[in-house]
Amino acid sequence: IVQNNSYSNKARFLASEILFYKDKNYPPENLKKSLAQIYATALVEKYSCSYNLWSFPTVTHIRGLHFIKLGTKALPALLLLLDNNKKLLFDGSSDAFQGSIYKFRIKDMAAVFISHICHITFKVYRNPAKRDVQIEQIKQILNNGVCKPKKYSGFDCSYF
Repeated sequence: IVQNNSYSNKARFLASEILFYKDKNYPPENLKKSLAQIYATALVEKYSCSYNLWSFPTVTHIRGLHFIKLGTKALPALLLLLDNNKKLLFDGSSDAFQGSIYKFRIKDMAAVFISHICHITFKVYRNPAKRDVQIEQIKQILNNGVCKPKKYSGFDCSYF
């Protein structure tokens, strides 16, 4: 299903999530670039029932870890998301409250993922304008090809 373009991106995303849980060596290198596009679409269109499953201002969760596992192949898709100002709504009382304080956006989540892949600092300030300054710096780093990828740690996603 994941490799078959005749299925919807949502079906391919959900099938990929199952494979992440079942196979610690997933995904193969040849799928990472197309998966990055699918995961970018899934993030923007909220294929998961909650943004809490992706990331939170100070913690990256399972969907985000899967995106990060795609490594440098995910960078072109993530770079495009750095211009997306869509505000994210989190579920739950505590998470929703903190999410509203941070005014977390798609672009912030993309910056968090890029910071993990490229081993660069992204401080999640409460003030979105301060985060925007860093996001512009991240764009410059990526456009100049200065990403220093961090080797994937190999955590076992089946435990989440």
